[in-house]
Amino acid sequence: EKGKKKAIIKHVKGKCMTGNEVKANFSMKESKKTILRVLNNSKTLKRIKYKCKPSLTPRHKSDRIDFCKYNMDRGEKWKNVIFSDEKKFNLDGPDGYQYYWHDISRSSNFLSRDCHNKKSVMVRGAFSFFDKSELYFFDRNIDSNVYIRTLQSHLIPFMNRLNLNDVIFQQDNARPHVSEATMTWIENHGIETLEWPAYSPDLNPIENLWGILVQRVYANGRVYDNINDLKKSIKNEWNNIEKNILESLVTSMKSRMFEVLISGGSITKY
Repeated sequence: EKGKKKAIIKHVKGKCMTGNEVKANFSMKESKKTILRVLNNSKTLKRIKYKCKPSLTPRHKSDRIDFCKYNMDRGEKWKNVIFSDEKKFNLDGPDGYQYYWHDISRSSNFLSRDCHNKKSVMVRGAFSFFDKSELYFFDRNIDSNVYIRTLQSHLIPFMNRLNLNDVIFQQDNARPHVSEATMTWIENHGIETLEWPAYSPDLNPIENLWGILVQRVYANGRVYDNINDLKKSIKNEWNNIEKNILESLVTSMKSRMFEVLISGGSITKY
């Protein structure tokens, strides 16, 4: 019994295994609850979240500072900006919310590919001060052609529905977003884009909107048995996000930029 406990603890160190996965791996008759009790009672393990490895270079920080200085006086014009992004949702929780069994004698792990091999769905959304778009669920890897189709089928109708003057579209610098084909399509459709600094999710309020959506989709530790149920929940919770939340997130832009400036371009609390 003692030898089995040691074997389990040794096996899970540095991994994001569930009690059921440990049970299956060791062909154990013990319950999931018993297995988790063994792990939680270990003096050498602690269940903690993976950390995202920082990657800002001096050039990145400089670009972030320049962006904030240039846009600090945009004021009410932020209401005309459409913020957009993709988000990955797993059946058992989103990336960035994964836990692993950390060996307390070692430094914390950074994100590992071990926790990204889960069944998942990728979704794209957009929002402004006034409203949010319909969600787009990808059924294949995102390349320029796929991305352009999302702009045609979801961005254009959203822009038409907003019916704003001088609307500006925000997107990050992912390769499909800024490819020659994508930028040509955007230019041909007369869409003004916001020049965006690299590695700046903290400046994009849709990241916080995703966070709110994540809390609601996975409330009370909920997980999903299949992709269809997960998609349905994502759609329902997205549609239920209140308008005052959108307004508050867009209004926070000045504070976000101020935080970047006083931190010397570093990643902020947002």
